[in-house]
Amino acid sequence: MRKFLKILALLPVLYLIVLPVYLASSTNTKPCGGIIIDIKDSSDYHFVTRKQLLNLAYGNSARILGQPVKKIDLLEIENRINVLRELKVAEVYRTIDGNVHIYADQREPVMRVMPDNGGDYFIDEDGVVVRRRNLYTPRLHIVGGNINISSAMLSG
Repeated sequence: MRKFLKILALLPVLYLIVLPVYLASSTNTKPCGGIIIDIKDSSDYHFVTRKQLLNLAYGNSARILGQPVKKIDLLEIENRINVLRELKVAEVYRTIDGNVHIYADQREPVMRVMPDNGGDYFIDEDGVVVRRRNLYTPRLHIVGGNINISSAMLSG
């Protein structure tokens, strides 16, 4: 009876060790089945599009689909997407089914700024200045006049 209890106690431990190792090895060899893009608040502010994120994900490599998921550099894709100032958060991860997921959270602008010297910008709740793109213009309060938007504000 004592031997039976030891074996019974050993089974969950083996299960917790063997199963993750098996799943990790089987998912790393699985080919990438697709890229799934989830843009938060895309119905409110259309600052980035799925096509734009997909182009950034592919970058210089013309092939992600069909590649083994362990060969796909997720950090590199995430760094390319994080270049967009319109995004507050961009995360790239893979799931056990072999898909690469891109999650993007857009900034939420609180005002539109139109300086006298030209330009069209948005400022979000964190004070980040974003250049206006021609994709979509949300209805916001417009601030105009003698406003200086420096290049440091746009890059940092």
